[in-house]
Amino acid sequence: MPQILILMAAGAGLYSAYRWISREADKATAEAERAKDDLRKTAGAARTGSPKDLGELVWDETAKAYRPKH
Repeated sequence: MPQILILMAAGAGLYSAYRWISREADKATAEAERAKDDLRKTAGAARTGSPKDLGELVWDETAKAYRPKH
């Protein structure tokens, strides 16, 4: 009979540990989602600015790219 009581106590302990870990995982997931949303908002705010006017662009043969004319 004591073996059953020990198994019941161990089961109750494992169940409570499972619930605690589950709650902590939910908190971490919610925090990660909140951080992801904040990052999206700040990235979106940075992209909504007006584009820079670089003036006239000229072809730079050495870099193989267009560069602003100085």
